[in-house]
Amino acid sequence: MSSELPQGLIEGILIGVIVSVVGQLIQFSITELKERRREQRLTMKQRAKAYVRLYAILERHGANPSTTVLSLSTDEFSELQSAVEDNYEVLYETTLEEWRK
Repeated sequence: MSSELPQGLIEGILIGVIVSVVGQLIQFSITELKERRREQRLTMKQRAKAYVRLYAILERHGANPSTTVLSLSTDEFSELQSAVEDNYEVLYETTLEEWRK
C-alpha cells in the first residue's frame, strides 16, 4: 500500500474549498442586499404613513403648505407632538429640525 495521494487530489480539495467559500460569500451578500432593500421599503412605507398623519392633523386645524405660524390648543399640540414622537425614526431630518425650533 502506498501512502501517496492520487495526483491532483490536494489541488482539487483546495479548489473545492475556495469555490465553497466564494459561494457562501456571494450568498451572504445577496441575502444582506435583500434585507437592506426590504428595510428600505418598510421605512418608506412608514414614512409615507407618518407624513399622511401629520398633514391630516395640520389640515384639520387649518394649516396649509404656506402656513408658517399656527395657533394650537394644548390638546392639539399634544396630538401633533405625539405624531412626531411616534414616527421620529422615519421622519426626514429637515422635518425634525423644524419641529425643534
